Amino acid sequence: ENLDPEKLIQVINGYFTEAVYAINDFRGLTDKFMGDAVMAFFNAPLPQADHPLRAVKAALMMQRTIANHNAVVTHHRPLSFGIGIHVGPAVAGNIGTAQQMNYTAIDDTVNLAKRLQENAQGEQIILSQPAYEAVKEVTLVKELGPLVVKGRTKPVLTYQLIDLCSSKN
Repeated sequence: ENLDPEKLIQVINGYFTEAVYAINDFRGLTDKFMGDAVMAFFNAPLPQADHPLRAVKAALMMQRTIANHNAVVTHHRPLSFGIGIHVGPAVAGNIGTAQQMNYTAIDDTVNLAKRLQENAQGEQIILSQPAYEAVKEVTLVKELGPLVVKGRTKPVLTYQLIDLCSSKN
């Protein structure tokens, strides 16, 4: 609220740059920017057998790079990422009209990832139960317990990603 629009765009673009760098580094696809949020997915358009681990590594890298960014850029309030990761089926493809198409992913899996992200505090990475199950052998987590999210009748079991196990870094 204290930045003029031109400065705000510069700040947000710096923030997005850090996110996209991490997503690209682990071969994810940056889908879109929604306000100050970034949507990305893995395992499309080409299959990736280790896509849950790629997502986790990208999320951890995003947290590290934004911390470094905040240490260097001191002319505005520090920024942080709240990240949600869910694993499940989704449909990826061109969605839209004859006038405008966008390659994106849709399904309940995408919706739940967004809901987890909305509940994540800055510097927090929330994993759903399926995401945790896919990476539990190589991660350190803290169980957060059931989380009630918009659009779901049953609470979702969640975990906070702390780091990768040191032997797998």
